[in-house]
Amino acid sequence: METSESSGMKGYIEERIKDAVKSNNDALLSSISGMINKISGKSQCSFLDVPKFKRKSNEEQYKNNAKILENIDIASTAIDSNNTQSAKEALIEGKLFE
Repeated sequence: METSESSGMKGYIEERIKDAVKSNNDALLSSISGMINKISGKSQCSFLDVPKFKRKSNEEQYKNNAKILENIDIASTAIDSNNTQSAKEALIEGKLFE
């Protein structure tokens, strides 16, 4: 026989488990979305479309700027999905190209 106290405890535990699973699912979905955006972003920003420059240094600067912009886009997407860790990583990676 279940008492009202054990029934209340069971409901509380079930609610906590549901909250934990929902939180985990949201985090996974956000992470997967970030990965998909990162993969699709790389295919859009191809280095095959690099214009020709007279100087090698100009071409290198163009490529670095493209990488920085890509990381800013990744960080922006991560912030939109409340994934601050991915946003921090993208910004740190972009900062390395300065």
